[in-house]
Amino acid sequence: MKQEGKIVSNNFQLLPPRNLDTKVIRNTSGNLEYPLYFSAEMIDGRFNLTTFAPEARTKLVCRAV
Repeated sequence: MKQEGKIVSNNFQLLPPRNLDTKVIRNTSGNLEYPLYFSAEMIDGRFNLTTFAPEARTKLVCRAV
């Protein structure tokens, strides 16, 4: 696509959702739902780990939404 001039940059960034309870990462190229690697909640001014799934890095897959 870059060679055809449809994409003018080779800089592709995905940004995690902030202040949203979602696993969907959005950008101008499309939306992807990623497996949840970890989640933490702030309780009494401290973050507490609520989810940790190391298999999300190697065994689970993302999907277009």
